[in-house]
Amino acid sequence: MKYFINSSKTTRWLLILLTINLLGGCQVFKRDQAQVIINKSEQQRQVALAQLQHWKVKGKLIFKSPQEKFSASLNWTQQSIHSDIRLTSFLGTSILKMLNDGNQATVVSDGKTFKSDDPESLLYEIKGITLPVNDMPQWMKGLTSKNFDRTTVFDEHNRVKQIKMLDATGQSWQIDYESYMQVELRQQNFQLPKKIRLTGNNITIIIKISDWELY
Repeated sequence: MKYFINSSKTTRWLLILLTINLLGGCQVFKRDQAQVIINKSEQQRQVALAQLQHWKVKGKLIFKSPQEKFSASLNWTQQSIHSDIRLTSFLGTSILKMLNDGNQATVVSDGKTFKSDDPESLLYEIKGITLPVNDMPQWMKGLTSKNFDRTTVFDEHNRVKQIKMLDATGQSWQIDYESYMQVELRQQNFQLPKKIRLTGNNITIIIKISDWELY
């Protein structure tokens, strides 16, 4: 395992990115043709979501802690276990890029490179805290995991409303799904998260998604 640690500015964005990462056809909305997944049972809906392995997300990420608050544009491409996550300023300036092949994460920021095969340990070395990153590709879609506790709450449409989980140190985290949006793939409409709020350890991260693309 290797750690390359740079400035506090870089580690700040690394903290954000690690928090949101270990999580045929573009989005088209055709209500008259699509089969709406929203009416399926909890189990059926979870099975359907698990089959979504290739997707893109665009939106905004907001980070809040007792010490600071900031935001960035988020672009995330997921292809099976491979992730490509980019954070940019609202002027279009690149802030940070992260590539993850499922075995090692590579982060590029301010011309410096960070590499680790254990993102949670890297985060702990930098900030002294751990965050629940291993199941991000699942809960980003509103998909439950065996690593979540049994208090997962579903709404009246069988969508995940709230998840509680533990990170590697036993710290409790709560994920709230505040709204959903409808996205189509091969004439099936999936209800996917539009706004997610993650809270725990005096940190709040809000993800506001403006666009999902499924492949």
